[in-house]
Amino acid sequence: MSCDLHLLCILSALIATGNCLLCMQCSSFSDAPCAGSAQNCSSPKEVCATTRIRNSGYYWQNSFYIRSCINATECDTSGIITGQYLKTLTSTTCCYTDNCTAPVVRFPVENGTANGLYCPSYVDKTMEPCDIKSKTQCTGDQKFCIRYLATTTIGSTKSSLYLGGCATGSMCNTSSSKISSDGLTIELTKSCNSSGNMLHRNMVTIIPTFLLLLGVFLRSPLSL
Repeated sequence: MSCDLHLLCILSALIATGNCLLCMQCSSFSDAPCAGSAQNCSSPKEVCATTRIRNSGYYWQNSFYIRSCINATECDTSGIITGQYLKTLTSTTCCYTDNCTAPVVRFPVENGTANGLYCPSYVDKTMEPCDIKSKTQCTGDQKFCIRYLATTTIGSTKSSLYLGGCATGSMCNTSSSKISSDGLTIELTKSCNSSGNMLHRNMVTIIPTFLLLLGVFLRSPLSL
């Protein structure tokens, strides 16, 4: 039986019975494995997972090591996002029985060879900037431009960042993702395209349309 078929059988059995897995819940603000207590997942579609995240800038780096329940569609993925001042490596592995330990999580291999794609790049706390002047040169398998909102909740403190840059295809497989463990929740809402000029082309279309509608409004009797 193939791995995918075996996973499908396990998930089908869980959903059919309405049972939720019991998974370790913990988080570490380092690259070291964490330990915590086992808790039931909130949905039969969730499985036990281990996620590693590494963020790095010019002169700094931080890491997260998380064991949690996640939707099975987000399993066994790894990817890279590179933007203005920030690079993120992430990897998630899963297991499918109560209180199991997922396989060793390895980060994707980085390739520094330029691939010809340039993506709008920014970091902003309030909203996506309208005037994006900076672009990042993409490398290796980072063949998509990504725009995303990252929301991190630690305890009762929530912070959000809007970011743009280059990404590997695996980071674009879903439009949203969520990792939630004891005391830590990370949520991503994202969109991708394979052309660094997509944002520019969209604005070229939007602006003339807006001006046309404005002209119609100004000429209408209601505007007099």
